[in-house]
Amino acid sequence: MDAVDSKTSRGAANGIDAAAELTQFLERRRAEPANRAAIDAAIDTRFGRTQAVMFTDLVGFSRTVEAFGILHFLQLIQEAETLFLPLITQHGGRCLKREGDSLLALFDVPAQALACALAMNEATRNVNPGRSPEERIEVCVGLGFGAASFKKLGQLGRSVDAICSAP
Repeated sequence: MDAVDSKTSRGAANGIDAAAELTQFLERRRAEPANRAAIDAAIDTRFGRTQAVMFTDLVGFSRTVEAFGILHFLQLIQEAETLFLPLITQHGGRCLKREGDSLLALFDVPAQALACALAMNEATRNVNPGRSPEERIEVCVGLGFGAASFKKLGQLGRSVDAICSAP
């Protein structure tokens, strides 16, 4: 969500950027006595939206690290990010988090997320021919669609929870 680093239509129309608006909500939330449930609902109404969530993970992390060491796998992570991050942007997404061999991205439209996932698979098919198994980049992509919000710090709602806990 762009709430902390850009102007949004409602906030910009009033001359208040989204970061300042969120700061005002949080200051009200800290005040005593605060009706935190009402303030949280207002934050969700103002900043929450329905989005597609993408979670990627490179295949074989543990096996590759065990057999070839962490530096080999860091090289593969860097190469995968070089392939995948531009695709996320090209398909209208925003990468929210890079952690280890995983990426977390948001898209406004599910079709954008699906097209990006397909492009990622195509990119790996194009780069892998002729590579040894330990040099191959293989990605697992999970997609979800639902409410993205500030409900809990570090969470984006049920879509992320469902993707991250899928077998």
